[in-house]
Amino acid sequence: MLMNKEKKYLYLPLEIVIREHDGKATLAREAAAAGWTVIIGPKVALYSICDQLPEGVFLIKSATPLEAEQIRGLKKAGHKVASHDEEGVVTFREFLGKNVRFGAGTIAEIDRIFFWGDIQQECFNEAYPDSAHKGHVTGSPRFEFWRDYAADVYAKTVREIQEDYGKYILIPSSFGIANNVLGGDMGVQLTKRHSGDLTKDQANFMTGQGEQNLVAFKEYMDFLPQIATRFPNTSFIVRPHPSEGHEVWHEFVRNFPNFSLVYEGSVTPWILGAASIFHFKSTTSIEAYIMGRSVTTYMPPLPPYMDRFKLEVPLAVSRVAETREELLGFIEEALKSEVPPAPGAVTGILKNWISIDPARSSSQRMLELLEQIMPAASTRSLQQPVENVKRGLHKKIEKALQIAGSHPSISKRLPLSLQRRIGGIAYGQRKSSGMDLAHTENVIRTIEKKSRSDAPLLRVSQFTDRIFMIAKDD
Repeated sequence: MLMNKEKKYLYLPLEIVIREHDGKATLAREAAAAGWTVIIGPKVALYSICDQLPEGVFLIKSATPLEAEQIRGLKKAGHKVASHDEEGVVTFREFLGKNVRFGAGTIAEIDRIFFWGDIQQECFNEAYPDSAHKGHVTGSPRFEFWRDYAADVYAKTVREIQEDYGKYILIPSSFGIANNVLGGDMGVQLTKRHSGDLTKDQANFMTGQGEQNLVAFKEYMDFLPQIATRFPNTSFIVRPHPSEGHEVWHEFVRNFPNFSLVYEGSVTPWILGAASIFHFKSTTSIEAYIMGRSVTTYMPPLPPYMDRFKLEVPLAVSRVAETREELLGFIEEALKSEVPPAPGAVTGILKNWISIDPARSSSQRMLELLEQIMPAASTRSLQQPVENVKRGLHKKIEKALQIAGSHPSISKRLPLSLQRRIGGIAYGQRKSSGMDLAHTENVIRTIEKKSRSDAPLLRVSQFTDRIFMIAKDD
């Protein structure tokens, strides 16, 4: 069998495309410049053809206990696997231990584990001391994209948004538990389902933070009409979390014309164009802070026992409004301000959560470690994949369910299990949509221009309809 000894392949599966793409494209550019052939695309698309791709390294977004079988599938196909937890910087320390963000079954299959910062690594080492040698603090390419490239990549989009909406306030909603796309208490149930054998304390913690999310959601929905009335000539953009249902927001914006619901493309240009953002425990707060936006969190009055469900990092990057009047004052102040934005500094508690190495980028730190696990040779060549019969049948079934779900008269007669499955299909498609070749090329070209490299431009090409390749020209 012919062995391909010259190529290095890096596969970057994206679980939530519009959230993860830009950071992974930043890594892809660094990797391709160093001689890797990089394949980037939706997780579901890449995983389905992993046994047809040349043996390489898959850098996956997470390694929760529920993902063990998926990871074993990658290993069975001859690939090495590394993990960089996209959610590792805005989460609870309790979730960084056993059986939530990681599981013994997934760790056993993973060759390298990358952390945003020291706290994540410390929690991991305490939970899994025998696997501490697999873990490395590298920071995150997402951080470097926000800090160094986002403003240039999205400059045109930001101008277009501001022309449409004027001076606006962005509300990145983060109520995926209270307002889950699958309804009911599925936000909490899905978190538990993705975890392993939870202790009683862990299960109670998940339930408690779900209750906090619900209390805060109800307060926000009760308070937002007052905000709409107080600032009738100001545009407010609501950006739901990927796991949120949109129905309640559609109903709200119908009643308040100065509010708009937007869920398209990356949130980044909407942050860059905003006069300010206000949020409740949102990852978007860090992105906004790093890019120099005014960030406020509204922490409504909550029972004292819910204090344990506060998140360190979003609080550290935000002004904290504890009353409605205080938040209204912060909004008014942001709308009046003409002070140009200044990037936020990684100081204080942030230094423990986000690692920065002045001498090397996060991408460079990762690639040095990925080189160590790259398969010595690949037995398969890179060619157009063939869709397997099982996957093709699965897609036809999903299409039929979607058609049924699009007709209210039919949908309401379906069993609850099928209704939830239809909701799950819609959620999955929402997560995997957004691959855009022109945008990927824009990110790569912007980074090349800002790096002032004399190296030849990288080739950005379409591998399949939703999977792209970034590499040096042969």
